[in-house]
Amino acid sequence: MNKKTDRTRSYLMIFFMLIISAAALIGSIKIYVKRPGLADAGMYPLLMSILMVISMIGALFQTRRLSKEAKKEAKEEEKSEGNSILAALKAEFPARTVFLGACMLGYGVLFHFIGFYLSTGLFMLVSMLGLYRGKKVKMIVCVTAITLACIYLIIEKVFNIPLP
Repeated sequence: MNKKTDRTRSYLMIFFMLIISAAALIGSIKIYVKRPGLADAGMYPLLMSILMVISMIGALFQTRRLSKEAKKEAKEEEKSEGNSILAALKAEFPARTVFLGACMLGYGVLFHFIGFYLSTGLFMLVSMLGLYRGKKVKMIVCVTAITLACIYLIIEKVFNIPLP
């Protein structure tokens, strides 16, 4: 894969993540506006989504910093490769990435209907089972249960932040 395709892959992923981060920021602002306060449910998502947007903007500027030599090389290689966007999409979205994207989309939809704990548990189970290809079921169930218990204890009991 040439440098033009690599740079195109970087831009595609950064813009994709920037869109997701912006959507998360808008959603977290809506949550925060309903219940503003440092210890309320909207503060953590608001801070994390702001951090995500800032990180993606920083990644965008970092990717833009190519030396003149790299740009010249990319132009020469561009002539030899026909469609760098198509090559970048194929390289960036293998089957596992598409699977995890579908899991995240399902998680976002289920979250509104069945709540945080059930949707998070299902997301963790399905995504880990898919990545491990149905193996290590006992370990996956244990990790999911322990993670949800830790989230409940730390977020709801220690920090006293109610989760939806």
